[in-house]
Amino acid sequence: VGDAALVPQMQSSQKGPKDALAPAPAAKAAQGKEREQNEERREESKTGVQPRTPSAASPAGGGDKASAWEDAVIKKVLSVTLVPEKAYGGVVYLAGLNAAAGGAGVQLNKGMLDQVLVERLYCCEPDANGESPLDYLIGCYSACQTEMRKSKAASRKESLQHIQEIVVRYLLLVLQGEMGGDVDGPTAILFVDRLCRSKDRPQNASPASPATSAAHMYSLVAAIVAQCSDAEQLKAAMEPVLVEVLERLRIRTLVDPDVEALLGCLLQLASHKPLAQLLFRLPNWLARDGANGKEVEQSSALSHAFNFTTFPQMQVAEHYFSFATAKAKPAVDAAINNVRLALASIRATLHEVVKAVIKADTVEGKEAVLQWVAHVLNSNAGLAKMHVAQDTTTNEGFLMNLCCVLLAFCRPFLDPKSERLKMINLVYLQSGRRLDVSAETKLAADSEELDHWVDRRNLDNIARFKALNPGVKVDAEAVSRADSFNFVTECFFMAGRALHLGLVKTFQNYNRLYDVYKQAKAEHQRLQEQRAPPPIIQQSQMRCDKILMHKLALDSMMRDPALLAEAAQYYVVVASWLCSAADPEAKGFPLAEPSADLATLPEYVVEDVADFFLHAFRYGTEELLERLDLLPLVRLCTLYIGSAKHTKNPYLRGKLSRLLFSIIRVDFRERFAYRLVQSDTVVRKSLMGVLTRFYVEIEYTGGHGQFFEKFSVRYELAYVMKFLWKIPGHHEAFLKECEDADLFMRFISSILNDAIFLLDESLEKLAKIRAIELERRDQEAWAAQPEEDRQEKEKEFEQNERAVQSYMQLANAVVSLFHSITADVPEACMRPELVERIANFLNYYLSLLAGPKCRELKVENKEKYHFAPKTLLGEIVDIYVHLNCASFRDACANDGRSYSDATYRTAIDLLARLGLRSETTVAQFMDFVTAVRERSEEKKSADIVLDDAPDEFLDPIMSELMKDPVRLPSGNVMDRAVIQRHLLSDATDPFTRAPLSPEDLVPVPELKEQIRAWLESKGVK
Repeated sequence: VGDAALVPQMQSSQKGPKDALAPAPAAKAAQGKEREQNEERREESKTGVQPRTPSAASPAGGGDKASAWEDAVIKKVLSVTLVPEKAYGGVVYLAGLNAAAGGAGVQLNKGMLDQVLVERLYCCEPDANGESPLDYLIGCYSACQTEMRKSKAASRKESLQHIQEIVVRYLLLVLQGEMGGDVDGPTAILFVDRLCRSKDRPQNASPASPATSAAHMYSLVAAIVAQCSDAEQLKAAMEPVLVEVLERLRIRTLVDPDVEALLGCLLQLASHKPLAQLLFRLPNWLARDGANGKEVEQSSALSHAFNFTTFPQMQVAEHYFSFATAKAKPAVDAAINNVRLALASIRATLHEVVKAVIKADTVEGKEAVLQWVAHVLNSNAGLAKMHVAQDTTTNEGFLMNLCCVLLAFCRPFLDPKSERLKMINLVYLQSGRRLDVSAETKLAADSEELDHWVDRRNLDNIARFKALNPGVKVDAEAVSRADSFNFVTECFFMAGRALHLGLVKTFQNYNRLYDVYKQAKAEHQRLQEQRAPPPIIQQSQMRCDKILMHKLALDSMMRDPALLAEAAQYYVVVASWLCSAADPEAKGFPLAEPSADLATLPEYVVEDVADFFLHAFRYGTEELLERLDLLPLVRLCTLYIGSAKHTKNPYLRGKLSRLLFSIIRVDFRERFAYRLVQSDTVVRKSLMGVLTRFYVEIEYTGGHGQFFEKFSVRYELAYVMKFLWKIPGHHEAFLKECEDADLFMRFISSILNDAIFLLDESLEKLAKIRAIELERRDQEAWAAQPEEDRQEKEKEFEQNERAVQSYMQLANAVVSLFHSITADVPEACMRPELVERIANFLNYYLSLLAGPKCRELKVENKEKYHFAPKTLLGEIVDIYVHLNCASFRDACANDGRSYSDATYRTAIDLLARLGLRSETTVAQFMDFVTAVRERSEEKKSADIVLDDAPDEFLDPIMSELMKDPVRLPSGNVMDRAVIQRHLLSDATDPFTRAPLSPEDLVPVPELKEQIRAWLESKGVK
């Protein structure tokens, strides 16, 4: 045949050159046939199929070879024979077919496949291995795939494809249960076993069955889907398989070895659109209506794949972190890394599974996914409450995994400059389309909603706070409505809600667990130092081990760098979006009245931004943020602290100030902080004024403990303002704020109030600490005291230590800020309402630091308490020098409580001896001291004359001669400076407690003239 094919080519050589290059059609056909026959010969040598002698039943020549190959490949693929002697090694003798065909020498062909498979599956004696029909057919499919990979001839590929289709047809019947049961149990269970163990030989397979590769198994699934034109047939065959995979995932934990295989199996199944459609149409795709979070976790189909966590599944925590205190740090770090790698793989697979479901049907599939996510989030709304019922909510790991999947869908627009951010619809949450946030406090709450956080134990607080914060009254009809939302909006808000209930809530749990662990460690150390009995120490050690195990389990999950980096990027985008919502044109203050849409936004949208980054800064994960542009956070703080109309909750504004403080304070960000506060025009022009006003406004939070709550916020504000003071632009912005005399006066008054309270508390407690330290130095006398007395003193000592560490740090920040203000705007501090208070403040604390009582403050470890007396003394002296003017010297000399020339001289000696200030500053202070001494002498003479002043000339509170008498609405007359000083901290009539403002004060000129005339008659100017 080969030689004959060459004849046309030889004849063509007699023609011209061009004709010789183009073989005749007959020659082409001959060449193709020859190539195919050559391929067949090579494949026969590979497969071991030998050409048979032509028989009466088979055509001779090339057709006989094709028949022989087909016979051999069918027998090989299907593991059958028609020769009894060859029935070994898993090959089955088909006696019935052999007899029906007339005995030996019969060749199998494609037309006999049904007969072969029927007899092989049902008419033969079961082999000793008990191989199931499913395993047998899977093995046939795999063998067929192997042969197809080897074959290159088109005719042979076509034959193998036909064999494969018949095998798949019978496999479908087996999966539908129409061909009897299996030896190993339900078919779906067995099929999933084979999918998950695809790299190994099935446990009951015959030796002749090849090991089925993963590629062959997933190709088999594709073939099943392709051959099922009827949806009901596919459902009957493959829905039980999907259900079995999900059921296995439900009972697995992170430490089970087949988790990765099961999730991979789910992904491969979902990658086929018809199977993905089966998945989201499962009856338990959603849990029952009204199900709580725990029920959704346990019964919803897709939830089974999300429930992989290290906490609170104790068996997982014990597997990785038991006895962690006895392990070296590298071993613990390796365990944490292993957990994170496993979770990363799981989360990536879950994202692909969900994406496959959405792609399966861009309308129905997407809707099914969004409904499921909303179902999970709404059923766990209780996580937003202060106290959570653990038996009604999903675990932390479930929501963490959901967060990661939703963040993955947000990646295309996680850029503050992304144009897709404009697609986000502000009213998504308010619409209630999917997520129910009706119980959440609104961002710009009206007076009715303020009751949620205002403490009712103090009605004065409520009335005053509401008067200062009237809120935005929103007409429900004014809120925009929408019936549908784009996918970007859905992903943006669902990711935020999942993070709120999952990651941010877990931060709070972690903070509590971290504090418990520190206390347990301290207690264990104390027991060791006290040489407690070994059983007690052992019990304490076990408790530490258990708490540490829980902490590490949470560490590995919630402090995962990949998760935190993506969440950080998300919250930067949220901050940018919120800034655009409040200030669309980036013009800065004054901001327009918040729209009804923005006013009704749940406040957690803003609060979670602060909570996330505060946690990141607290636990040393700042390096994750280095590549982020944090400018949107600084702008967010500026706009939302600066506008009470946009952020009604004072605690939220305080949290934003803490965020700003953390951004600037973290050491590694110092080099970035300058750029952050300088690069934006709105921040540069407005931030200093925003902080100044909020320093005053935080006086009233509405809470029962508002007096103490303000100190931590003001400490952070003072720190930031001190940082901004040295930066051009911000310094000038503060000077401009000083032009508002009323604001500046209230600001300075607040600083003085804070400094006085904090220093009083700190120095008083330092004296008590010093007293106990002196007692303990005499060990014999200390030991002789009753045990109860010593324990009581030790308890008081520890309480004082904690208090002074906090108060002294706050006092240092406030005094340092006041020091900077007096250096730049001394004139503004010399208003009549302020000058006397400042003088009294400075004189009193100078007497404590340089007077006879200073020895009471010599504690053993000043640094531990943040007590730096030299620094404090130097700053107080500087303030004296900054404010050196006639009215201030008069006020210092008039201070009958604390002024002492001897104390001034001692301060001068300390400055010079310890080198605390330059010679120039010391000289300036000496001049000031001399001038005050002279004015004090003059005052003493005048006081003798004024001792007999009429009572109606004296201020009823201070008992001092009035300079500018004014009448209050209650009818009482007071000196203007005294009552205005009172109003700076308490806007009420001191006699009736009725509300009072400076505008209510009425001058009494006739009384003022009487006082002037009386002074003139006494010869006093």
